[in-house]
Amino acid sequence: MGGCGGNSEIFLAKPIITESQIQTLISYINEIDLPKGIEKSLTSKLESVLNSLNGDNVISAQNKLDAFINEIEAQKMKKIPADEASILIETAQMIKDNI
Repeated sequence: MGGCGGNSEIFLAKPIITESQIQTLISYINEIDLPKGIEKSLTSKLESVLNSLNGDNVISAQNKLDAFINEIEAQKMKKIPADEASILIETAQMIKDNI
């Protein structure tokens, strides 16, 4: 019985880590100098990802992360500097791969 408890602790830790990473990404977006409309759109997408994860809807969360990445790609070197865009995309992809 003890081994089963350990496995569920590991299983439960993954979403918590992912949620923490998303919150950190939201904070990062708020700290960089992006136009307010872009900032709001990106953070709203990430908050939607959190809502999907809280509802145990992994596919929806992954799709919303794809939409987040697509928006960054569309605004890269326009309204989002290339270096910031790369950080955001890499982080979002890492989160997506971990959920």
